[in-house]
Amino acid sequence: MLLSIVFNQMLLVLAVISSGSQHALELAINLFNKYVFNDWDFVGFLVVAVFIDTLSGIYASWIARTLYSFRLRQICKKLGEYFFVLIIVHVLTHHLVDGEPNFWASIVFPGFKGFIYFLLIGCEVMSVDENLKKVGKGFLPNWFRSRMVSVQEEGTLNGQNILDAFQPKEEGR
Repeated sequence: MLLSIVFNQMLLVLAVISSGSQHALELAINLFNKYVFNDWDFVGFLVVAVFIDTLSGIYASWIARTLYSFRLRQICKKLGEYFFVLIIVHVLTHHLVDGEPNFWASIVFPGFKGFIYFLLIGCEVMSVDENLKKVGKGFLPNWFRSRMVSVQEEGTLNGQNILDAFQPKEEGR
Protein backbone atom coordinates (compact mmCIF):
# COMPACT_ATOMS: atom_id res chain seq x y z
CA MET A 1 0.00 0.00 0.00
CA LEU A 2 2.67 2.51 1.07
CA LEU A 3 4.87 1.55 -1.86
CA SER A 4 2.05 2.25 -4.29
CA ILE A 5 1.39 5.63 -2.64
CA VAL A 6 5.07 6.58 -2.88
CA PHE A 7 5.24 5.33 -6.47
CA ASN A 8 2.12 7.28 -7.45
CA GLN A 9 3.45 10.44 -5.78
CA MET A 10 6.75 10.07 -7.63
CA LEU A 11 4.93 9.60 -10.94
CA LEU A 12 2.93 12.74 -10.19
CA VAL A 13 6.13 14.63 -9.43
CA LEU A 14 7.74 13.47 -12.67
CA ALA A 15 4.67 14.49 -14.65
CA VAL A 16 4.55 17.93 -13.06
CA ILE A 17 8.33 18.44 -13.31
CA SER A 18 8.17 17.74 -17.03
CA SER A 19 5.66 20.59 -17.29
CA GLY A 20 8.18 22.90 -15.55
CA SER A 21 6.16 23.87 -12.48
CA GLN A 22 7.67 25.43 -9.33
CA HIS A 23 5.10 23.46 -7.34
CA ALA A 24 6.56 20.23 -8.73
CA LEU A 25 10.02 21.14 -7.50
CA GLU A 26 8.67 21.85 -4.02
CA LEU A 27 6.76 18.56 -4.07
CA ALA A 28 9.88 16.65 -5.15
CA ILE A 29 11.92 18.25 -2.36
CA ASN A 30 9.23 17.44 0.22
CA LEU A 31 9.05 13.81 -0.93
CA PHE A 32 12.84 13.50 -0.82
CA ASN A 33 12.94 14.97 2.70
CA LYS A 34 10.19 12.63 3.89
CA TYR A 35 11.23 9.34 2.31
CA VAL A 36 14.96 9.60 1.60
CA PHE A 37 16.82 12.01 3.89
CA ASN A 38 16.22 15.26 5.77
CA ASP A 39 19.01 15.97 8.26
CA TRP A 40 20.86 18.58 6.22
CA ASP A 41 22.43 20.18 9.31
CA PHE A 42 24.44 17.01 9.91
CA VAL A 43 25.49 16.78 6.25
CA GLY A 44 27.25 20.14 6.62
CA PHE A 45 29.32 18.84 9.53
CA LEU A 46 30.07 15.60 7.70
CA VAL A 47 31.19 17.47 4.57
CA VAL A 48 33.56 19.60 6.68
CA ALA A 49 34.99 16.46 8.33
CA VAL A 50 35.46 14.71 4.95
CA PHE A 51 37.07 17.85 3.50
CA ILE A 52 39.54 18.11 6.40
CA ASP A 53 40.28 14.38 6.11
CA THR A 54 40.90 14.79 2.38
CA LEU A 55 43.22 17.76 2.90
CA SER A 56 45.15 15.97 5.64
CA GLY A 57 45.47 12.89 3.40
CA ILE A 58 46.75 14.99 0.50
CA TYR A 59 49.20 16.72 2.85
CA ALA A 60 50.50 13.41 4.25
CA SER A 61 50.84 11.93 0.73
CA TRP A 62 52.57 15.05 -0.54
CA ILE A 63 55.09 14.96 2.33
CA ALA A 64 55.72 11.24 1.72
CA ARG A 65 55.86 11.82 -2.06
CA THR A 66 53.14 9.21 -2.61
CA LEU A 67 50.33 11.34 -4.03
CA TYR A 68 48.34 9.29 -6.56
CA SER A 69 45.11 10.19 -8.33
CA PHE A 70 43.44 6.86 -7.53
CA ARG A 71 43.44 7.82 -3.84
CA LEU A 72 41.52 10.96 -4.67
CA ARG A 73 38.91 8.81 -6.43
CA GLN A 74 38.36 7.00 -3.14
CA ILE A 75 36.67 10.18 -1.90
CA CYS A 76 33.80 9.56 -4.30
CA LYS A 77 33.51 5.98 -3.03
CA LYS A 78 33.47 7.18 0.58
CA LEU A 79 30.83 9.83 -0.14
CA GLY A 80 28.68 7.23 -1.90
CA GLU A 81 28.94 4.87 1.06
CA TYR A 82 28.07 7.66 3.48
CA PHE A 83 25.11 8.65 1.28
CA PHE A 84 23.67 5.14 1.51
CA VAL A 85 24.32 4.87 5.26
CA LEU A 86 22.50 8.17 5.85
CA ILE A 87 19.51 7.02 3.78
CA ILE A 88 19.27 3.67 5.59
CA VAL A 89 19.51 5.39 8.99
CA HIS A 90 16.77 7.82 7.92
CA VAL A 91 14.51 4.98 6.76
CA LEU A 92 15.08 2.97 9.96
CA THR A 93 14.37 5.90 12.25
CA HIS A 94 11.62 7.75 10.35
CA HIS A 95 9.44 5.12 8.69
CA LEU A 96 5.72 5.14 9.34
CA VAL A 97 3.26 2.33 10.01
CA ASP A 98 -0.35 3.19 9.17
CA GLY A 99 0.63 6.84 8.97
CA GLU A 100 2.14 6.92 12.47
CA PRO A 101 5.78 6.71 13.61
CA ASN A 102 6.71 3.08 14.26
CA PHE A 103 6.52 2.48 18.02
CA TRP A 104 8.96 -0.43 17.83
CA ALA A 105 11.56 1.61 15.98
CA SER A 106 11.59 4.04 18.91
CA ILE A 107 12.09 1.09 21.30
CA VAL A 108 14.70 -0.78 19.26
CA PHE A 109 16.57 2.22 17.82
CA PRO A 110 16.53 4.99 20.44
CA GLY A 111 19.57 7.14 19.86
CA PHE A 112 20.52 5.06 16.82
CA LYS A 113 20.70 8.02 14.43
CA GLY A 114 22.90 10.04 16.80
CA PHE A 115 25.13 7.03 17.40
CA ILE A 116 25.65 6.38 13.67
CA TYR A 117 26.30 10.09 13.07
CA PHE A 118 28.87 10.03 15.88
CA LEU A 119 30.58 7.02 14.28
CA LEU A 120 30.75 8.72 10.88
CA ILE A 121 32.31 11.87 12.33
CA GLY A 122 34.53 9.77 14.62
CA CYS A 123 35.87 7.80 11.64
CA GLU A 124 36.76 11.04 9.88
CA VAL A 125 38.50 12.42 12.99
CA MET A 126 40.49 9.21 13.37
CA SER A 127 41.43 9.31 9.69
CA VAL A 128 42.69 12.89 10.04
CA ASP A 129 44.74 11.80 13.05
CA GLU A 130 46.18 8.83 11.10
CA ASN A 131 47.11 11.12 8.20
CA LEU A 132 48.83 13.58 10.52
CA LYS A 133 50.60 10.78 12.42
CA LYS A 134 52.24 9.81 9.12
CA VAL A 135 54.03 13.17 9.20
CA GLY A 136 54.63 13.09 12.96
CA LYS A 137 51.79 15.38 14.00
CA GLY A 138 49.02 13.12 15.38
CA PHE A 139 46.75 14.90 17.82
CA LEU A 140 44.38 12.36 19.40
CA PRO A 141 45.30 11.01 22.83
CA ASN A 142 45.94 7.26 22.88
CA TRP A 143 43.02 6.63 25.27
CA PHE A 144 40.57 8.25 22.81
CA ARG A 145 41.99 6.40 19.82
CA SER A 146 41.83 3.03 21.59
CA ARG A 147 38.22 3.64 22.66
CA MET A 148 37.17 4.61 19.14
CA VAL A 149 38.85 1.48 17.75
CA SER A 150 37.02 -0.59 20.37
CA VAL A 151 33.69 0.97 19.39
CA GLN A 152 34.33 0.51 15.65
CA GLU A 153 35.65 -3.05 15.78
CA GLU A 154 33.88 -4.67 18.73
CA GLY A 155 30.93 -2.42 19.54
CA THR A 156 32.15 -2.07 23.12
CA LEU A 157 33.27 0.81 25.28
CA ASN A 158 35.05 0.08 28.55
CA GLY A 159 34.06 -3.58 28.17
CA GLN A 160 30.32 -2.84 27.83
CA ASN A 161 28.19 -3.22 24.74
CA ILE A 162 27.55 0.34 23.54
CA LEU A 163 24.01 -0.46 22.44
CA ASP A 164 23.12 -1.11 26.09
CA ALA A 165 23.48 2.64 26.66
CA PHE A 166 20.59 3.21 24.23
CA GLN A 167 18.17 0.78 25.87
CA PRO A 168 15.34 2.28 27.92
CA LYS A 169 15.99 2.09 31.65
CA GLU A 170 13.53 0.22 33.82
CA GLU A 171 11.90 2.34 36.48
CA GLY A 172 13.26 1.73 39.96
CA ARG A 173 16.82 1.27 38.74
